Amino acid sequence: MKIGGDVEEPTQALRYYRLALAQYTQSYEIRRGHYPGVNVATLNLVIAAFSNDSGEREAKRQTCKSVAGELLDRKHPWPNEHDDDEVWHAASTGEIHLLQEQWALSEQLYRNAQHNKKCHSFHRTSMLKQVIRITYCYKRLGVTSLGAFDELTNVFPPDPSD
Repeated sequence: MKIGGDVEEPTQALRYYRLALAQYTQSYEIRRGHYPGVNVATLNLVIAAFSNDSGEREAKRQTCKSVAGELLDRKHPWPNEHDDDEVWHAASTGEIHLLQEQWALSEQLYRNAQHNKKCHSFHRTSMLKQVIRITYCYKRLGVTSLGAFDELTNVFPPDPSD
């Protein structure tokens, strides 16, 4: 399993994920920005997937969904500060819907991001790696069907330019 590297000891990995969550949470609380917010939501899911405590698993999963919902409620307008923000905004919105278990909507948003004229191979690679992390977490949590994300080439077909 690769979520930031080979994880042989989930307890050690959980420690680092919790530290990362604390830092992203501090950042998110400053201005409620969508980029740290997405990371807060996703890290809650990761911690849920690796926790041995059923209460923590459920609480972290609910926090994931709650933060994702908050981000969707405040989506417009997200600031456009970088040339490729429209790619990242579509990908971030796709990730948020993935965290909400809205598979079809997430799939469409990831496709939109990939078809954006400003999307390059490094964007696709980054998106795909994050989707792999998230879908792995859902499988650890016992989610048996992820819609199109059951087979990632449905969402991320091979790029002919690679």
